[in-house]
Amino acid sequence: DVYSNTTGALHDGNPGRLKDAMTRHMTGQVRFVDEIISMYERGVRIFIECGPRKILSSQVSSILEGKDHVAIPLDGIQGKGLAGFLHALARMAARGVAFDTGGFLPEEFANQSVLHRQPPGLLTEEA
Repeated sequence: DVYSNTTGALHDGNPGRLKDAMTRHMTGQVRFVDEIISMYERGVRIFIECGPRKILSSQVSSILEGKDHVAIPLDGIQGKGLAGFLHALARMAARGVAFDTGGFLPEEFANQSVLHRQPPGLLTEEA
């Protein structure tokens, strides 16, 4: 799913409307709070920030304070580059996100069951 920063809602996928929406996105007001709330209402609980520092992750945590969620910056105080990425993977694994480490981690780590299981009911398909 792709959400709009200018409406806070899901894009509908229509190419013509998407082009117009991207134009408005570049020139319009950002509705970040509405976007995060919309995502949360649709079941998203894990928010990953792909950008410098952890500004948006901090904002997500403020918006969703007291609600079940995790905001993971890839470039936070835990490290930058590979260190930040590995820390983000560890935090996702701790939340039960299953992912394939095929060829990325040494085999003794790649076969650990914690990286491949998902507790029932913790996450939705949208996350």
